[in-house]
Amino acid sequence: MVTKDKSVKATASPTPKSVGTGSLVKLHYVGTLEDGTIFDDSRGRDPLEVNVGEKKLIKGFEAQLHGMKQGEKKKFTLLPEEAYGPKVEQLVQKVPLSAFGEKLEPKVGMMLHLKGNDGQTIGATITEVNAEDVKLDLNHPLAGKKLTFDITIESVA
Repeated sequence: MVTKDKSVKATASPTPKSVGTGSLVKLHYVGTLEDGTIFDDSRGRDPLEVNVGEKKLIKGFEAQLHGMKQGEKKKFTLLPEEAYGPKVEQLVQKVPLSAFGEKLEPKVGMMLHLKGNDGQTIGATITEVNAEDVKLDLNHPLAGKKLTFDITIESVA
């Protein structure tokens, strides 16, 4: 900036705020599996908005946000332990085909929403159907998988 006496004064531009606990962050992301398959993509819709520290994101994802600034891009891979955990074989169960009744024809890949004893909804994926049984996987669909994210920080408040 130039003053009346024509001397020049330096003006400091504000330092962009870094992401930390308590930050309100808006970001876009693309999530891919090891083979390159996209499992989620926020582009084309509103950015994901998250309050860092509220533990509403998978822990490895949230940890990667710390220190980032508006406009910054980052690509990282999370191991299952940092994401949805390892696949637990005890959560793969066989159910008699007769349990489905006549209204629902189970098919491999079909997602079901079951009610637990406590009334909570549990997601399950049908992985096998035969003449007598249906195999249900109650693990999260991304359990046991390495996940790669390509993110862009839209804003930090």
